[in-house]
Amino acid sequence: MGLTGFGNALLLTGNQRYVDVWRQMIEKVNANQKVVDGRVMYPHMYGDHGWYHYTLEPYSHGALEVYYWSMDRQDLKRLPKDGWIGFLEGNNPEYPTQALQKDFANIRARTQGMSQDPTTPDTRLSDDPLSYNPATVHTLVELMLGGLPPGNRGGPLHILIRKIAVPAYQKMLLPWWKD
Repeated sequence: MGLTGFGNALLLTGNQRYVDVWRQMIEKVNANQKVVDGRVMYPHMYGDHGWYHYTLEPYSHGALEVYYWSMDRQDLKRLPKDGWIGFLEGNNPEYPTQALQKDFANIRARTQGMSQDPTTPDTRLSDDPLSYNPATVHTLVELMLGGLPPGNRGGPLHILIRKIAVPAYQKMLLPWWKD
């Protein structure tokens, strides 16, 4: 939820200091790394007894948003080189097809789950129908708008309005593209 607040503040003010705060927080969490059996481990949780839940992956919650909001190439180092970012960087041309196929499989599974739900209307939890919600827009927001999907936490849609300069987008969406 904190990340949404920083994103809202950025949208309202245009002040990159809000992005800087989140970037610095990611760096501070990862600065608490430790070496276990010769491998660098990064904390992901903090509690009464300090840092815990160490994994091989650096803490990166909000790293995609930090990069997207700043467009600072230095922020790319915190992001995986596959998926949407790999596609944008020209390294994953199959991403659109793979991501949409995954979304269609998800829609089919959730629709099937709805039809096989054994609960009755009077016993079904009305406050949490999301386990069967077939609405799947994550990939469409990435591919069609070039933006960050807002998720289900009520955050605003972040899209950068600019001429699409990524060749993969030009080829996929705008076959008539002329520079």
